[in-house]
Amino acid sequence: MGSYLPDEIMTAHILYRKLDDRFPASIFKKVIHDLLRKELGFKGLVISDCLEMDALTRAYSLAGAVIFAVQASCDILTVSHSFGRQLIVRNSLLDAAKNDAAFLHSVDEAVERILKYKEKYCRKMKPEIDSEKNREIAEAASLASITIASGEPFRIDENTVAVGVTNYVSSIAEDKNVEDLDIAEILGEEFKIPHLSIDNKNFNVNDVQEFAKGKKVVLALSDSHLTLVQRVLYSNLLQSGARVMLISLRTPYDVLGQALPECHICIYEYTRQSVKALLKVLRGAKAEGKLPVKLGTSPDQSELKNYLVERIVKFIEQNCAKPLTLDVLANEFYLSPGYLCRLFKQKVGINFIDYLNTVRIARAKHLLLTTNLRIYEVGNLCGYADLNYFTKVFKKATGVTPSYFRNNSGYYD
Repeated sequence: MGSYLPDEIMTAHILYRKLDDRFPASIFKKVIHDLLRKELGFKGLVISDCLEMDALTRAYSLAGAVIFAVQASCDILTVSHSFGRQLIVRNSLLDAAKNDAAFLHSVDEAVERILKYKEKYCRKMKPEIDSEKNREIAEAASLASITIASGEPFRIDENTVAVGVTNYVSSIAEDKNVEDLDIAEILGEEFKIPHLSIDNKNFNVNDVQEFAKGKKVVLALSDSHLTLVQRVLYSNLLQSGARVMLISLRTPYDVLGQALPECHICIYEYTRQSVKALLKVLRGAKAEGKLPVKLGTSPDQSELKNYLVERIVKFIEQNCAKPLTLDVLANEFYLSPGYLCRLFKQKVGINFIDYLNTVRIARAKHLLLTTNLRIYEVGNLCGYADLNYFTKVFKKATGVTPSYFRNNSGYYD
């Protein structure tokens, strides 16, 4: 791991398919124990990402996931929100420790590592938590991250309106306990200006344009490069000649493929702390943040398309067992089916149906070789409700039927 070894590492719920298509890194022994500790020589503490997150709990029970995490040599388990779920974890760990000597040994090793670093860091430290100092540091860090990507903020006055999306969970890897924030309402109350709150995917563009007609617009968007209705709103406001100060609430990619606004400000996360820092900048505080990515200064659709196709491909892989059609996919990403079809073929090299079948057949082959599921059950788990159709597609892709593939693989004797 080089000359510098940190004392703590936090895992993420990432699935490395080339290593295993079942266990995410956060509970995977081959990643934490074998790769990180043995091969790379890491001796420090391993802390899990929150084990309540959907990216994990959609596939594993919480009680089972924490056992896998400890067996993988994770030292500190985070269960961040629900007391009921914390009790589930506690009881699961106690039961395992009472009934499994090997598990208890893993717990003892984790305790030894924790005590070692408590001794290192706490021996000369006062056992006090300075909440006020921590708050000041957090506020300073948040303010330092606010970035003016282009232009300069205009003065917010009586001729200004605020339009912004309300907060929402953007993916299964994100915590359900996102802060309930309404940026338009916050801006409206802060600057005493009219405001309009919109859903991130469902609003009437014409209504918003009518509300903003003849006004300067503080427009707060969230990943609009992936949401057609937000992109249309932004584009229409610019084409109407409106003075727009764009606030990117999450990623800074809202300007990809679009003309630049009068001012573009990035805050990187839709949280109360970041919004508070944004208000300070809008009130005149210096924005010292720097863009971590290159956005370009002219409309360029290539980066947007590549990123969009990556999201579409990932969605297909995660949902291949469901009844997926081009219309379903287009609706999910707020694109027209025709445009999605052309874009997918252009970037991936094959059409949507062929790619979907490729993903499904790869999954079917894995299940056939590693489970005792009946053929029709494998088909159902791979998105094929009809056994005859599953057999037909499988044979077209592999040259043999599913049963022949299983029986002649050499896996079963």
